[in-house]
Amino acid sequence: MPTTTPAEITPEITAFCRHISPAQTPTFVQVQAEIGAKFFECYDNVTNKVASSGGRALCGWAIWQCNNNNGPLYFDAQHHSVWSKPDGTLLDVSPHLDGATQIVFLPDPEHTYQGTRIPNRRLALTDHPLITEFLAFLEFKDQQHEKCTTDRVLLANLQNRQLSLELTLGLGD
Repeated sequence: MPTTTPAEITPEITAFCRHISPAQTPTFVQVQAEIGAKFFECYDNVTNKVASSGGRALCGWAIWQCNNNNGPLYFDAQHHSVWSKPDGTLLDVSPHLDGATQIVFLPDPEHTYQGTRIPNRRLALTDHPLITEFLAFLEFKDQQHEKCTTDRVLLANLQNRQLSLELTLGLGD
């Protein structure tokens, strides 16, 4: 799915972030993936970095923007962990599939990782009915993952429906 780091922290992003963690401010954080860091394993990646270099883990949200050829469609907040260096500087030590060199990060001390997946938060940037359907679908899919669904047929059907909606929205590769 073509999500990207927003080019700037706009008033719309700030408002979106206020709904997630009202007392915090989004900021750009540089990405410098550690050697051996794994995709989709930010909590372990940061834990390993803290063990080797000190500092601490900081949980929050990576804020992504999803676009198609017609412009921005929605914001997607993905729970994430970054490394706070001993001097307090933040660094994202996890690799990203899109090769991002920086992310928009929203600290959130209220939602820390406790070993179970934390669902994404999303906000439509258009009132197009397909975006409404797509975001409702993604929320349903998140709920199925939260329930630790092991029904492979259901998961395959969900993935197929997601791909179909992405192609319809012009989000396919």
